[in-house]
Amino acid sequence: MIKTPILERLCEELKELYRQLGELHKQLGKIPPGLDRKIDSYVRTINKNKKLELTYHISRFCRSSLNLDLREISRANPQLKIDFNVFEKDEIVAGPYLIKKERYGQITAKENLKDQSPFDYDSVVFVDGLPVIFHIMYGKCRKPNNDCPSRIEQVLLGIEEGRIIDPLVQLFEKDVGLVFLLSRDSYNTLRGNDELPGSEIFAKFIESGGCALPLYATSDQIVKDIASGLTKRNILYKFQTFV
Repeated sequence: MIKTPILERLCEELKELYRQLGELHKQLGKIPPGLDRKIDSYVRTINKNKKLELTYHISRFCRSSLNLDLREISRANPQLKIDFNVFEKDEIVAGPYLIKKERYGQITAKENLKDQSPFDYDSVVFVDGLPVIFHIMYGKCRKPNNDCPSRIEQVLLGIEEGRIIDPLVQLFEKDVGLVFLLSRDSYNTLRGNDELPGSEIFAKFIESGGCALPLYATSDQIVKDIASGLTKRNILYKFQTFV
């Protein structure tokens, strides 16, 4: 992974955007208008006849919201040179990998037909010519008495082993940047205590050139906000426990 000064500037812009959103959320005591408009934008893409799991809606909403945020920052900061035209085709073979542009902007990569569990990228853009991966994790960290690695740890391990970034390194034939966006509680936990599960591999990610940013709220608040926004708009969904 590689981290350039311009990528760091973009991360600061995103971090400030989420900080302001979080402060506004606290002041109002409810979903801020900007976030509400993003939920509206997301709902317009939904087939309302399907009762889907809430995790599906949250993942898609976070991806949609991130891309709106990146476009807003791009308009306000043309010097960052953010280019959204990354993939010329919907399917590309790069070395042993099959990279696909799915519906709703999701990018997946798997080792041709062998890999039954492709990894997905929430967004991939060029930042001043550097390919940059964005990945959002709104779940919680593992508790000290739990021996089962959290999803956050699994993704960080995949990054450390190169399984996650290698498909795009093969495609672009150069190193890439990676921005990991975490719920505010998970971010603070991993950054604030070296003895907690996942903190060591998180530190290695940062030392290796990765970027990590806190989202505007905790895991529970993000789930509550999106569930509330969907309910307000009469969207049916199935609820499940989040870990």
